[in-house]
Amino acid sequence: PGQQKTFKRKRSLINWPFWKGSSTQLDSLPLSPSLLSPTQGRLFGQPLNSVCSSDQGLPKPVMEMLVFLYQEGPYTKGIFRRSAGAKACREFRDRLDSGTEEPEITHQSVFVIAAVLKDFLRNIPGSILSVDLYEQWMDVMEGEGEETRLPAVQRLLHLLPSENLLLLRHVIAVLYHIQGSAHDNQMNAFNLSVCIAPSMLWPPTPSTPEMEGEATKKVQKICPLVCFIVFWFTKV
Repeated sequence: PGQQKTFKRKRSLINWPFWKGSSTQLDSLPLSPSLLSPTQGRLFGQPLNSVCSSDQGLPKPVMEMLVFLYQEGPYTKGIFRRSAGAKACREFRDRLDSGTEEPEITHQSVFVIAAVLKDFLRNIPGSILSVDLYEQWMDVMEGEGEETRLPAVQRLLHLLPSENLLLLRHVIAVLYHIQGSAHDNQMNAFNLSVCIAPSMLWPPTPSTPEMEGEATKKVQKICPLVCFIVFWFTKV
């Protein structure tokens, strides 16, 4: 991905900023992104509690993708927004999902890694933020001001399964780190949330046309919700 770096690299040790205690693009969002990729392997589409835990940590391929994006994302314009080749993404995903080989992450385009990470998130059963808490997450965005929303976010995060919260901490750390260089990569917290929010939460499957219409309206709140979490997660 050398051609994407148009400004001076600032190498530093990875320092996760949260390790302490506990638009138009939205108009066409699918109501249940996990239905887009029905095939399952050893990694994609599996329940989080079967592939990671607070004791054993995240799966190695997922952790390597996060570290790579933490290192390269801040120096890549349009990270998570620019598309990657479908064939390259499919081949890389299949290699990760087969579990028979460990492809070299650093040999991949940063845009392929970003796309495959989103695909992984999109295929988490129930979503990383939990569809069971969907209505409560939507209620968070009804509150006005940080004083109201932040305690509500804290409460809901404590309701997430430990493996969901573990992965969420790493994902948000990467996004937070990337938006810190928004003046160079053009990806502030809002731009990042537009790209990745549909992979982090979606409404429960509607059972009637009326429920589907209501869910379509509510799904537009997911983007500002994720944007809020990215910006304030270090305070949670």
